[in-house]
Amino acid sequence: MERFWVMLASAALAGCAGPDQDARTGVHLVDDLATWSGSDRSVVNAVIEIPAWTRAKWEVDRVGGDLRWDMLDGRRRVIGHALPYPANYGMIPRTIESEAKGGDGDPLDVIVLGDRLERGQVVSARVIGIMRMRDHGETDDKIIAVHLADTRVGSLETLEELARRYPGTVEILEMWFANYKCKTPGVVEILGSEGAISGRLAVQEAHADYARLDR
Repeated sequence: MERFWVMLASAALAGCAGPDQDARTGVHLVDDLATWSGSDRSVVNAVIEIPAWTRAKWEVDRVGGDLRWDMLDGRRRVIGHALPYPANYGMIPRTIESEAKGGDGDPLDVIVLGDRLERGQVVSARVIGIMRMRDHGETDDKIIAVHLADTRVGSLETLEELARRYPGTVEILEMWFANYKCKTPGVVEILGSEGAISGRLAVQEAHADYARLDR
């Protein structure tokens, strides 16, 4: 049944939204999809909100569960940095960065390495690390994962393997996220990156915090 929801969400999102339209499918992208893609707790479902090399700031609404272009002061958000997102970016269903623990109350963010994916795709991604980060004083960690179906990075299992095969990748991500809010410099603090075990434990903790929510 969970696999059915993943397939339904991907199919519906792929065809329902134009470049300026919110994506409403009847599937609650936070509540209806599973955190993990099968029994392997190293592989999560990742909902792609922002494809690699794009700037439009889309995100899944944690209450309504649909994919929307984020608004700020009545205007659609677009990243102002000279460089667009360097990797696919999204969220992991049925997780939350707990406000009680200093988080922002949103689903856990995930960076998905590999070729560019489409906004709204739900893909299987292996967790290989976590980038510890604070944004405006709130915990805003980013899971680092690889798209399982990607022929270049899909077999990677650790940050060490990533560094050996593709040197500088983590450093590029840390540098970009430290500076992408160029209109408000200094609000993002990168605390460093940790390996696969830390990343997978963070997913488990965020899933447990979600399960404790009073909905």
